[in-house]
Amino acid sequence: VAGLQKLREFQQKRADAAMMVEKISGEKIAEDLFASDPIPSLEEALDAVYRKIHSEKVHLIDLQGRHRKLEADRAESQRCLETIESESLEENEKLDIITDFRSYVEDLGGFHDAKYDQTDNALNLLDNIEKNVCRAHDERRLKALRADYEQEPEDPVEARIAQARTKWISGRSAEDGYATSDGEYSAAEDEGGDQTWRALAKDKRKFLKAAHLQLMADVSDDFSSVRSICREFQKVRTACPKLYKQAFLGASLEEAVAIPVRYQLLFWDPFNLSGTESDDDDDEGDDEDESHRPRIVTTVEEVMDME
Repeated sequence: VAGLQKLREFQQKRADAAMMVEKISGEKIAEDLFASDPIPSLEEALDAVYRKIHSEKVHLIDLQGRHRKLEADRAESQRCLETIESESLEENEKLDIITDFRSYVEDLGGFHDAKYDQTDNALNLLDNIEKNVCRAHDERRLKALRADYEQEPEDPVEARIAQARTKWISGRSAEDGYATSDGEYSAAEDEGGDQTWRALAKDKRKFLKAAHLQLMADVSDDFSSVRSICREFQKVRTACPKLYKQAFLGASLEEAVAIPVRYQLLFWDPFNLSGTESDDDDDEGDDEDESHRPRIVTTVEEVMDME
């Protein structure tokens, strides 16, 4: 209001000055020289101020809305960036696992090329040794029973028993393979002077030592057991289940553990020879290293969950 009052006073002074100049010089000053905009009324001025304030408020609200949208876009971009970084880390970890597994499979293939035939030959050799020992033992028992039967024909009960045992042993000897026992041939026949199982136990201990030196002494722990091989497959199955199914890695697991399984079968003891001890081998038995003997795995569930 004071500003408007001063503006009116200034315009009045300017008009008085123009009239004075006109009187002195006799010339009329151009009207547009001191022309000015009409002075608004107080209500018009306040209304203009209110309109300006409202316009600024609307502009401010628009700026605030844009700012909130930009903040939301920024937060969304940050979340997307974090998601991308997390997925990138996961993909890098999967890539590392797959790369390591590829290298492991290449080494496993070399291990199979070097040891598969040797392990198979050792298993067949031990199998033939046990078959031959069992067959020779049955033949000796058969001869002894026949001799007893021929010497004691007058006892019908003993004759029938001897004849039945002879028939049973003859049938077992004719089979392609050998029968297992639960300690039947360990201590009882050693006391009777039969050294068959004592000698077999001694030979088998020597054979297993030699087999270990040839097959597994120079093999890394990553390939020497079923559990260690399955652990590498489990890493890929956990990290990349889709790839694990598409590549049929589960189907190839049986072939992957073939050598450790065959090596474990070397230590299978169908004749229960572990209980057969020899007095002559006490010193040798004290120095025997048991660390290379694997635990026989009977089921896959003992190693990993395949479901």
